[in-house]
Amino acid sequence: MAAQSQAPTALVITDRDAHPHKWATGLVGTVCREPCFLALSCVCFPCSNVMVRREALKASGANYRCFQHHFLPCIGRCIPGQRVCPCCCMVLEAHCCPVLSSLATRYMIQDKFMVKRTCMERACMRLLCLCSLISCCCSKDSCWHEVTHALSHCCLCFILPCMNAQGYHQLKVEQRGATTLNEALLVVDE
Repeated sequence: MAAQSQAPTALVITDRDAHPHKWATGLVGTVCREPCFLALSCVCFPCSNVMVRREALKASGANYRCFQHHFLPCIGRCIPGQRVCPCCCMVLEAHCCPVLSSLATRYMIQDKFMVKRTCMERACMRLLCLCSLISCCCSKDSCWHEVTHALSHCCLCFILPCMNAQGYHQLKVEQRGATTLNEALLVVDE
């Protein structure tokens, strides 16, 4: 009896801690490995995010979707123009929701190349969640609200550009590996 193919579910939860591969460089290592791209990411974060997303889409062969359906999948399907003008939607996404846009790109790279999350990545995300939680629980006039708000913004300003540069470096390494593999296969064929 032939196995029936099931339709993919709308929400796929991936355990990125179970992926077998490591990043080609750590978050801190991006300062030495991708200094120019890291500087671009610090100066114009949405522009660097669009660049990384376009490269990741080419590498995975996927079409652009709003947040690649990692966040708000039902809302992402309703946004017009994704198929007609994906570049415009990508730029709007990167400028209006830079954190979610960057994380969607990162998750796409991790899932494509089976790269697991790092301890630093998990710690930074937990710190951001903790700061947001404390900030929400304190009154707006509280010193704790101001401190946690400033801490979360500093974390975002330092960590997200490093995450973009890390994704950019991973894409370069994977592309170089694919090129080397193709050259080796050509030599074997000859």
